[in-house]
Amino acid sequence: MRSFKRLLSPLLLTVIIFASSTGIKAQLIPQIGLKGGLSLSTITDTDDAERIPRLVGGLYARVNIPGSAISIQPEVLYAQYGADVTFGRIELDYIQVPVLANFQMSVPSASIRPWIEFGPYFSWSINKNFEANESNTVSGITELINDSEYGAVIGAGVDFSKFIFGVRYTFGLVDVFDESISDSEVNGALQVTAAYRLF
Repeated sequence: MRSFKRLLSPLLLTVIIFASSTGIKAQLIPQIGLKGGLSLSTITDTDDAERIPRLVGGLYARVNIPGSAISIQPEVLYAQYGADVTFGRIELDYIQVPVLANFQMSVPSASIRPWIEFGPYFSWSINKNFEANESNTVSGITELINDSEYGAVIGAGVDFSKFIFGVRYTFGLVDVFDESISDSEVNGALQVTAAYRLF
């Protein structure tokens, strides 16, 4: 009987260690999904700038940190920015890569999980468009727009089963225009999105 117990103890220990490591590995497997929504965009500190509706969408992944309510959420998005300004409309399209920390909050409901998020983003321009007003003859604006930018994201939302609903604000930390004509005009957008977890 004693020999059986001696054999059983290391076997149970092995099973426990294996189960624990399997659970950790399972938590490290990223969730991947699609997201998209509306972006109310502007260029801050631009005289008479007005927000315009634009689109945002792409892929996201979420990797849970074992033993915590924190996850890391990188995304690859097609993000549109721009604004109506005094002399016309500026439309800017970017490939945007946010890398966010996502904090899940504890609530009594198991089906609804609220969260907050924040982190940096990096953007590379893929399209620049300027439409001048009929009363203006301004040209060459797109040549003065920088090819890349970066900024920060802060937001909140809820997970509901495989669906995710969120609201975030993105604000640039680098000038939209070349330093020769601007030193404070940055992208800003209020984004409302819905996402679906594929796996």
